[in-house]
Amino acid sequence: MTTSFADLALLELLAPQAGELILDLGCGTGQFSAELARRGCRVVGLDRSSVVLEQARLAAPGVQFICADIRDYFPDEPFDAIVAAGVLHWLDSLADVARLLKPGGRLVATGSSAGFSLPPLEQAGFTDVDMLVHQDRYWLYAVRREVTVAS
Repeated sequence: MTTSFADLALLELLAPQAGELILDLGCGTGQFSAELARRGCRVVGLDRSSVVLEQARLAAPGVQFICADIRDYFPDEPFDAIVAAGVLHWLDSLADVARLLKPGGRLVATGSSAGFSLPPLEQAGFTDVDMLVHQDRYWLYAVRREVTVAS
């Protein structure tokens, strides 16, 4: 795994715990998935490109990689956390990201701030922005999915 500012900050904010179920959204070649698996996490890598997933399977043989669009992905159980590096600005809504998280689950993301904007976090039920960092041309933040109680 590279040791860029964004990668190190992602790991720090994510604070992955062994045994957690974590989705690597837009996993690409699987480098971050492999690091999470080395730390004892149960990892699912999701990407729309079968070409990069071939490389990901070589980088992290024990990780489950799925070729699908997030809108078409319905796992058996929700995730403790989702990590999304350079992905969220491609989404029209964060509703599908929120749908995949447990209540109180965490989303940690990075992306380029060069001309991209994110859908509003609050509309998808995200609260508690833990950190917002701008370094060079990148943003980084961590949020939690709000826990809603049915009446």
